[in-house]
Amino acid sequence: MIRAAVESADPGSGRDTPEDWFHADVAGSGLFTDVGTRRFRREVPLDTAAYLRLLDTLSSQLRRPPARRERVRATVGAAIDGFGGRVVLDLRTTLVLARRPA
Repeated sequence: MIRAAVESADPGSGRDTPEDWFHADVAGSGLFTDVGTRRFRREVPLDTAAYLRLLDTLSSQLRRPPARRERVRATVGAAIDGFGGRVVLDLRTTLVLARRPA
């Protein structure tokens, strides 16, 4: 829902990064051994105002020109309001652990 709203306000802005990109970079570098991953996940409910405050901190949003930034805010805010004024943020954190050979 949010992704579709952002894409409608700023076409071509969406990009999908593979979930395991950092693990792949570390493992593929050849600089580390015993590369492992731990994933943490939690759901964070946010109302429209809280989500928009979060949106305003994202680098993808901050890089937009001011007029486009406002258009994205308005479109996303309307989408959340249309969804009942509340969304649940699926917060995912990935910890990549590795050893550097001696």
